[in-house]
Amino acid sequence: MKLISVLFLFLLLLASSAWAQSETQPESKPQASSSTYSKGDKVEALWQGAWYKGTIMNRDKENYYEVHFDGYWHSRNEVLPTDRIRMPASRAIPDPADLKTGDAVEIYQGDHYKPAVFVEAKNKSAVVRFADGNKTKEERVPLHKVSKVQ
Repeated sequence: MKLISVLFLFLLLLASSAWAQSETQPESKPQASSSTYSKGDKVEALWQGAWYKGTIMNRDKENYYEVHFDGYWHSRNEVLPTDRIRMPASRAIPDPADLKTGDAVEIYQGDHYKPAVFVEAKNKSAVVRFADGNKTKEERVPLHKVSKVQ
């Protein structure tokens, strides 16, 4: 009986933890897409949880394209499904007053945009929450690197 109680409590904690994470982690999966692209199209491609600028090299097979990531060797090209490719997003640096806790944002990190959740603004920076694997971490970033995808 004691073992069943312990198992029940463990499952309850596990379920509540999964629910809490779903409420606070940024959306890193793209929306399903049925887009078609042509050779030379400038795109953004989701790779390892971040959006990188790239160029369509060719169509590999139905709903898959070879993408060259800008600034990288061609040996780094990836064949990706259309749900991990999008046209370059229209981005705007938001007025801090327009950001609300929980808003989905993207943070510019040199050569890519990483999905995050806005937590709060402090002076000229923003506290955002990234999902890194099974962990969620908060980080302070300069406000000019925060954008909302339009």
